Amino acid sequence: MIAWVAVGCAVAALVVGLTVTADVDHERPLLFQDLFDGPDEVITNHYAYFAPPYEDAHRSSTWEVESGCALRDGNRLWSGAVDGVEPDKECSNGAGADVFRMWTKRRDFGDVAVSFGLRNEGYAPVGESWDGVKIYLRRQDGDNFYTAEVNRREGNVIVQRKCDGRYTLLDGTRSAVTPAFEHEWDEVGGTVVNLPDDEVRIQVVRQGEVVLEAVDPAGTCDVLRKPGRIGIRGDRTEFYVDGLDVRGLSAD
Repeated sequence: MIAWVAVGCAVAALVVGLTVTADVDHERPLLFQDLFDGPDEVITNHYAYFAPPYEDAHRSSTWEVESGCALRDGNRLWSGAVDGVEPDKECSNGAGADVFRMWTKRRDFGDVAVSFGLRNEGYAPVGESWDGVKIYLRRQDGDNFYTAEVNRREGNVIVQRKCDGRYTLLDGTRSAVTPAFEHEWDEVGGTVVNLPDDEVRIQVVRQGEVVLEAVDPAGTCDVLRKPGRIGIRGDRTEFYVDGLDVRGLSAD
């Protein structure tokens, strides 16, 4: 259970001015949930995303995967092992987890909190400081979205905006609670909510607590004030996801 709580002055170096105070598991409406229950198999993958509609493929009613393989393993989402292949229909030649891109088919998620259990099974031996797992918020397309970057090789957490194809770092922090855990479960999440003055607040959650808050100033990217998709991005990381929830939020 993840609680979105106000944080006092003792941790002001991590989080500033939080106003989301409710336990989302009890007081926020559940908009979407995937427990990833079912047989161990391909949920959907890169092959299905690009295959013509008349061709047989593993298609999901819920998810799209532009790159990599979304696999079900033990009632959890699994990225598969890290490799750079282009997966075939059954992901039998590899999972392509060097670049994992998955998002919902639904695109009506506005002010929301996304939460799930995350287990990082390790990074590729050679990579970049920004390798890890990120949460897409209000994804409109490949050029317009927010990311709450919850698990990074570098050991920090950040919030980024991508608008018209250009990335902007909105905020970041590094502390005792932000290192990228490996081989253990972490309660992670991201929130996004419009504020009355046309600003947008984005939060990063680790170990069930808000550890970073960023504000996107008014007038920066109109399309990101609108609802969009949520999703998960992985870079050169093998990981598991357990029980993904999306709940409604408000700025109060």
